[in-house]
Amino acid sequence: MWARIARLLFAVGLPVFFLWLFFRSIDIHQLRNAVAGVSWWGWSLLVIAALVQIVHLVLRSARWRIMLRPMKPEIGFYNLFSTVSIGYLVTMLLPGRIGEVLRPVLLASRERIGKSGALATVLLERIIDGICIVVLLAAYLIFFMEPMAGEAQVAAEGMARSWGVLLGALMVLALPVLWGLVHFRKKAAAVIEAVYPASKPGGVALRTIFHGIVDGFEVLKGGRALIGVWAYSIVIWVLIAFSIWFSLLAFEIRIPIAGSVLMLAALAFGIAIPTQGGVGTYEFFGQQALVLFFGVDQTQAGAAILVLHIFAISPTIILGLIFVWKEGLSFQGLKDQARSVKDNSPSGPDGTPRAAEIET
Repeated sequence: MWARIARLLFAVGLPVFFLWLFFRSIDIHQLRNAVAGVSWWGWSLLVIAALVQIVHLVLRSARWRIMLRPMKPEIGFYNLFSTVSIGYLVTMLLPGRIGEVLRPVLLASRERIGKSGALATVLLERIIDGICIVVLLAAYLIFFMEPMAGEAQVAAEGMARSWGVLLGALMVLALPVLWGLVHFRKKAAAVIEAVYPASKPGGVALRTIFHGIVDGFEVLKGGRALIGVWAYSIVIWVLIAFSIWFSLLAFEIRIPIAGSVLMLAALAFGIAIPTQGGVGTYEFFGQQALVLFFGVDQTQAGAAILVLHIFAISPTIILGLIFVWKEGLSFQGLKDQARSVKDNSPSGPDGTPRAAEIET
């Protein structure tokens, strides 16, 4: 009971705290005026940004299909798109980011593939997304960030460039590590056996998790498939960055096109913090990025980010609700399904458990 109370307080308290940080420096009257002052052309740009979110889900579904091909060559696009939409809906409306677990579980049940492998592809998605965002951010900080005035701002600029180099290097090194894990699977398994034998408590479960993750990373073996995954990833994030740029134009906020990468990173960081739909965190970090790096007024920045967030999440919520209604699902049922993911761990021919063989 106490654990549930703590989770509830965290789920409610975290977004409330960041919303307080966001609104404390904003004049509500000026905020209303800023929103009311958006022209019809500005609202048109925001509608286009909302449509970009639907395109983003389509591209994610297509990329996910490539990742899943080693487990099943042909997966229905409807199942991919509907489970992605439902997963994002649950992530936005329920605490704990359980939508990240739910969508691979739903897809595994529909397509009869291993749950562990499907879950691992979502992990790979997050890794590749992180690499894309950080590499884009590092390139901006190193090559495109405009000089700042004042000693403190110059120092901040130098620190930002240093962080850009460090983050870029770390992310670029991550992919070769994953590639080595897939190509030298047996040797990695032997190291695990030497460090933590299967005879120890949890040893078999550890191997199940390891092989499940590697099964989900099998796409890294194929040259064309890997190129396809990266191509989709780049298009996804460049498209989102561009939509942020022209959405800000709706509020007469003009930043360099390259600067939209910085905004993308700030908003992605806000979304990554586990609040429902990024409520509070999205607003706060987006506002701070506009104020600190581009000198935008607090209230104008707040109005733009607040409306941008609404237009960013509304299409996903609407699509998810349509699929939940169409398929006769309930939120409680989806919540229970995501939290009851329990895979058995049968062994393969060589005695090692394979996630692809786990019951779905």
